[in-house]
Amino acid sequence: MSTSEPRPAAALGFLTVIEHEQHGLLGGYLVLNSTGRPLEFHCTSGVRPNRAQAILFGPTLDAYLYGEQIGQALVNKSTLKPAVICTN
Repeated sequence: MSTSEPRPAAALGFLTVIEHEQHGLLGGYLVLNSTGRPLEFHCTSGVRPNRAQAILFGPTLDAYLYGEQIGQALVNKSTLKPAVICTN
């Protein structure tokens, strides 16, 4: 008889980044179970690119901020790995 651990239920992740005039870019990440109950929530404080980032990343700055700096940080912080992550 094997003593395998129970398989975790499927989870869904929802990731968004909004731009606030005063605070900069704010990210939020919510993980729900299959019945819609929240399992985890993480958010960022305001992120503003500095001048060096604007110069170095140029037209790819938004993709870097949304995807790598904010989105990736939130997903990596989570202890759960959802089957799907939905974003806008």
